[in-house]
Amino acid sequence: DDNKKLCLNSGEIIQMSAAMNLIFEVQDLAVASPATVSRCGMVYTEPAQIGWRPMCNAWLAHRLPATITQEQRHRLHELFEWLMDPCLAFLRKHCKELVATADINLPISLMNLFWSLLDEWRAADKANAVVKLENVDSCLDSLFLFSLVWSMGATCDRPSANKFEAFLRQLLSKKVDASVERTDFDLGPGLAIKYPEQLLNTQTPEVAIATSSQGPS
Repeated sequence: DDNKKLCLNSGEIIQMSAAMNLIFEVQDLAVASPATVSRCGMVYTEPAQIGWRPMCNAWLAHRLPATITQEQRHRLHELFEWLMDPCLAFLRKHCKELVATADINLPISLMNLFWSLLDEWRAADKANAVVKLENVDSCLDSLFLFSLVWSMGATCDRPSANKFEAFLRQLLSKKVDASVERTDFDLGPGLAIKYPEQLLNTQTPEVAIATSSQGPS
């Protein structure tokens, strides 16, 4: 409020200057007092109204190393548009998660994991050099697919992980009907799959997930 005082749980009171403002983003107001609510301006936005695309567009434009070219950024955008919505829909309709996640968290986890794998690009960026890899496009596709599996597919229990793997293989092979009237997989109403002109620049390994709950013998 006009007093510009921040009261902490410890009892400490911090006096803020006139130029200082605080913005809090919270999931709900379950533990907020009436005094807190009355002193705050509220902007409530449903996560479904925003979606993952604004975050993805900002990440592609500003977060990636400069050594990733515009063509490669466009390719990553194609991969997001192709794979993200169908995988999210399948996960919500057919899979059981060990820990519940929000739809916006999974794409962000994918972006963070993908960024963590870009050591060669960040090193080349610092050295003002080019990335010295044999097939950069194939490498980026592989890193994206790895990040997709270990961000979205990793939240499921074992039976659901098997189902997610089977669906993803079909999707990567362009064997899932792209139209909203599809009958092969139930992905909910109104979801059309945006297949790119060029599918993956890499091959997926033919390794099945073990169905046994026991470790390898």
